[in-house]
Amino acid sequence: MIAYRDQGAILGAVQIYNNLWNKISNDPVLGKEFTETNSVCSAMQQRIKTKSCKGCQLGKDGPALIEAFVRDLKSLPKDKQQAVLSIMGKRSVVALGKYWVNLATNEVDPVEYQTSEVPDPKDVAKNPTPVSVTPAPPWTPPVPDVQKPIVADDTIPPGAKETAPAWTPPTSIPQAAPVESPKDDGKRRVILQNFQAPGDVVMITAAVRDLHINHPGKFLIDVRTSSMSIWESNPYLTPLEESDPRVEIYKLEYPLIHSSNQGPWHFSEAFTEEIEDKLGVRIKQRIGKGDIHIGPNEEVWGKTERQSWFSEYGYDPEINYWILNAGWKNDFTCKMWPTERYQQLVDAFRDKIVFVQVGHSAHNHPTLDGVINLVGKTDDRQLIRLVWSSGGVVTPVSYPMTLAAAVPVRAGKCMGQPNRPCVVIAGGREPNQWQAHGNHQFIHCCGALPCCPTGGCWASRVKPVGDNDEKDRRNMCKYVVKSEEGHELAYCMDMITADEVIRRMNIYFNFNTPGRRRTYTYNQ
Repeated sequence: MIAYRDQGAILGAVQIYNNLWNKISNDPVLGKEFTETNSVCSAMQQRIKTKSCKGCQLGKDGPALIEAFVRDLKSLPKDKQQAVLSIMGKRSVVALGKYWVNLATNEVDPVEYQTSEVPDPKDVAKNPTPVSVTPAPPWTPPVPDVQKPIVADDTIPPGAKETAPAWTPPTSIPQAAPVESPKDDGKRRVILQNFQAPGDVVMITAAVRDLHINHPGKFLIDVRTSSMSIWESNPYLTPLEESDPRVEIYKLEYPLIHSSNQGPWHFSEAFTEEIEDKLGVRIKQRIGKGDIHIGPNEEVWGKTERQSWFSEYGYDPEINYWILNAGWKNDFTCKMWPTERYQQLVDAFRDKIVFVQVGHSAHNHPTLDGVINLVGKTDDRQLIRLVWSSGGVVTPVSYPMTLAAAVPVRAGKCMGQPNRPCVVIAGGREPNQWQAHGNHQFIHCCGALPCCPTGGCWASRVKPVGDNDEKDRRNMCKYVVKSEEGHELAYCMDMITADEVIRRMNIYFNFNTPGRRRTYTYNQ
């Protein structure tokens, strides 16, 4: 519900909206569509930029701007509303509720909210209604509580006058109760910050979990990350405020990556090592993968989403499917693998599984034949639910690779195995011990080529992009070839054939394929 209270509250709301807008507009999936379909929000963002949200000069515009945003949000389809709220994250929802809009509980229904009894700003402009304020009465000193003298029969003797005892002022002025400082329960309160890619945020979930496992009951942890929806239903977080004097705030950057070729560490340990240094603790027990949790309502939401997406292709929402990420980013062309080879992979398993193609619409994702194409149609949380119900993942080194390990396996999926199958088309860019999870088929060339003799080369591009990024100057692949399909590829990626990827996928199916399982009785 929008509350027209004072300029300070309105200004706070506009500042929160400004932060929210930056998140939405920077999101490669949602940003473009939201800005194009909601011109009022674009105008609002422009006004915020020009007035910079300083002082109270936005106070008079605040109610109209806020109402415009709520009206625009309600005009979106429900899946887009959910995407907006996912980008906002739980903490933004709480903050918004404090100031100007009360959104329903995110876990129950993330798209339900109300704006009851809110006038249209245009009507307010045409017919302004003055607000009448009743002034408070002038202050008068309190009258002492005078009692009648008490007599035994509560009567006044004949001829006596009714009198009252003289009032005497109090000997001391009553003092206000002292304000208690926050109680110290012995637990360290820590807020961790990181605004890198979602795959990096997944690895922070591993560090937070491992910290709690090694030091139970000693820390209260909260986070500020680029994707807050990754943390939904996470039992290891406690809401904390930066204004709390007991809170420690640390920015995470995982410098361990600069030693990834020399050391035995896994990517999931990068933030763990950094947290050890910042907090001065040891985290010896480590699980080695991200930690994403599925909420109690997400099974219903996931099935509804799959039914909406899959019905267009004539598939049931409970089919056996694998996630396929067949794309690459313009600034990381070294990860490209030929589209024709992805198509061979799809064709090879056409009678066994269905591939669901995913990815950001802002990246390169050539359309494949015979797949359910959801490129650009999922937000972070929807992708997590899609991975949760999948039977496996095929991908380059990417965000879906980290989700394949971090998202739990849904009951009845992945052939009853505790971990999700995943085939990673890696090449020689990243060191295998840094990126590979234990149950993944990680196809790499590290140690086999002169460009990556002791680990990953960490090259980014096969040729300059011309975007003035430093990757054009120092992160170029040294051995670029023209593939038989006509693509300019990193040599290590061209070495990986479609037959090799198919063979690695079949490793997961071999034992459960009728007629191929060899039954042994010895030691059973």
